[in-house]
Amino acid sequence: MIRRIVVPTDFSALSRVGVDYALAIARQCEAELVILHVLPSLGNTIMPAAVTRIMENVSEKAELGLKKITEDLKLQYLNVRYDVVFYPSVEEALQDYAALNAIDLIVMSSKGGSGLKKVLFGSNTIAVVNNCNTPVLVVPEHTKIGKPRELIYATDLTKLEREVRLLIPLAQILDASIEIIHLSSSKDPGILEHQALVKDLIGDTKIELKLLEGENIHEVLVDYGIKNKMSLLVLFTKDMGFLEQIFEKSIARELAWDNRVPLLIIRKA
Repeated sequence: MIRRIVVPTDFSALSRVGVDYALAIARQCEAELVILHVLPSLGNTIMPAAVTRIMENVSEKAELGLKKITEDLKLQYLNVRYDVVFYPSVEEALQDYAALNAIDLIVMSSKGGSGLKKVLFGSNTIAVVNNCNTPVLVVPEHTKIGKPRELIYATDLTKLEREVRLLIPLAQILDASIEIIHLSSSKDPGILEHQALVKDLIGDTKIELKLLEGENIHEVLVDYGIKNKMSLLVLFTKDMGFLEQIFEKSIARELAWDNRVPLLIIRKA
């Protein structure tokens, strides 16, 4: 269940993409939305009076900017508030804020150059994903705002039941289907067992297990995303290595994907 969502903003047009996407998810989930702004922390450094005044002015301007965004969003959804924190980095701020404030989802907008590899790896996202236990939803700058139609879940099937059980409540809240993508031979003796498991888990949720053929899961997954215009890709991962492999193979595939697919990244325990 998603009860509280946090999205950082630096007041840029790019960060507004993340804010608007987070608002769409919060409305669908009936969750509280927190707009977070991170100001640089100088620790216990004794600052000259002039520097102190500058920091106070920056803080006041941030407060005004956050009030404006919050008032604008409250015209669409009332359960929105803002917060300001002082931290050395955005990554550290998000990690601690999520842990201390019972955050269920972090939404981050991210600017890409030529494909999703740069969307992810040219941003603060790696540090947040690798060090934060809270799920992170990465929203590329050209993402179409709105709730996702389907959750595309790529898996090696080793923890299928546990991971699908985590996704089902989200899919139900968003009224989205789940497509489970696995690269496998039709001769795999365990496939029938997994198909039966999926049927047992379905309930009222629209879930489909799709077996794709190919030699490389990363290339197959990217091709599938291009052909089917997926609206949200879900990955359970211990680190970013799997994601790096997905997007490092082909510049042509990256360009074809076109920076439009949000990624929900959930760290494995």
